[in-house]
Formats: sequence, C-alpha cells, structure tokens
Amino acid sequence: MSRTFAVYGIFIAILAIALCAGCLTYSIHDATYDGDGISVQVRYNGETTDKAMQVTIYNLSGFRQVRMDKIIQPVTLEPGENTVTFPVELEPGNYRLHIYITKDGERISSVIRDIEV
Repeated sequence: MSRTFAVYGIFIAILAIALCAGCLTYSIHDATYDGDGISVQVRYNGETTDKAMQVTIYNLSGFRQVRMDKIIQPVTLEPGENTVTFPVELEPGNYRLHIYITKDGERISSVIRDIEV
C-alpha cells in the first residue's frame, strides 16, 4: 500500500514540475497607468524571444465588471526585466487587467491585476 502512495507521490511531483515550468520562465509583475498607457513589468529567464502580449481591460465601476478594450501586440522579451507598454487612454476609476503572454495563440503565462487611475 505504501509503495502505491510513493508512486503516486512521485507522479504528482513530476506533473506539478511540468505544469509550472512555463511559469518559472515568464513572470508578470506590476501594472501601472501613466496617462499614456498601461506599463507591465515582465521578468523573463531565457534567451531573447518574440512573443505576443494581450491585456483585456475591465472597468469596475458601479459594482459591475464591464469589458472596455482588448489590446494584443507583439513583444521582444530580453533576459531579465522588461517593460511592455500598451497605448490606451483611461478615465479616472478602478480597472481590472487580464494580462497574457502568448506563443502561437496559446497562453503561456497570465495574471489578473487591479489598478486605480
């Protein structure tokens, strides 16, 4: 019985490592708005690569979440810290951002961030 649990434990550990491997390469950090656009900090641990990034912007006014915009743009990620800026004008208020890094149309990293303008 304990051998079966050991085999399942090893299988689950390998599965967890495999699922998190992409998460360790790309790390999306802070998102801020400076009046000209939304700037997103991305940490990348790898060689220079071309990807696409998407931000979907939701307005959080009046106890509702209303989709305002979706911006997709190509990015070149360098090893280390990167800043990606999405040009958009936002009125004062609270917003929720769904931020994705994609490769060939498939999400490889994503986060949700709330900002106040």
